[in-house]
Parts: sequence; structure tokens; C-alpha cells
Amino acid sequence: MSVLSQIQQAVGKERKIVELSGMGEEGASLLLYSTPVSMGDIDKAKRKNSDMTSGDFMSEIIIAKCETEDGEKAFTLADKPGILRLPIKTILAIFNQVFDSSSVEEHEKN
Repeated sequence: MSVLSQIQQAVGKERKIVELSGMGEEGASLLLYSTPVSMGDIDKAKRKNSDMTSGDFMSEIIIAKCETEDGEKAFTLADKPGILRLPIKTILAIFNQVFDSSSVEEHEKN
């Protein structure tokens, strides 16, 4: 197996938790999951909007990467207008965690 294949296999298994405090049922945390963001994901989102600080760019990453616990997409392109109407603090909370969140294993230890 090539070095690249070994890296891809190891990284492909990573799954991160995106925790949104107080946004779940009865004020509990809402948990989303995310696989690592790749340069391909960034390039694809930049084709639609090259400004990486724009809501459009951030929403593309959120839609592409966020999943439910069972691995289904949490959002679709139909959700994009709703995502863009969320407070910037909420969009940034999701976006920032997609890029840098604890692994499922780390989260379960806490």
C-alpha cells in the first residue's frame, strides 16, 4: 500500500463533533458530526465564492461537511438561505468547529 493510501485510509476514518450548546431539545447541546475539511472542499466552495470570510463560502462548507449521528447529511443546498439568515455568531460557531473540533473519541472522554 502506498504512503498516500495509508494516509487517506487513516484520515478517512476521522469524524469530528460539532457541539452547539443550548440548541438541542429542551436546551441541551445539539451534536453534529463532520469529516475533515480537505483542500478539495475549500477549492469547491471557493469556486462559488472566493471570499473565505463570506457567509456564502461558510455555508457551502457547513452544507458539505456537517452530518447527523448516523452519517446522513445534516443540511442540503435547500437549507442555504436559512443558514445565511442565522446570526453570524451561530454560523461562526458551526464553521469554526468544522475546521477544528474534537474527535468523537475525545468528546466521549469528557
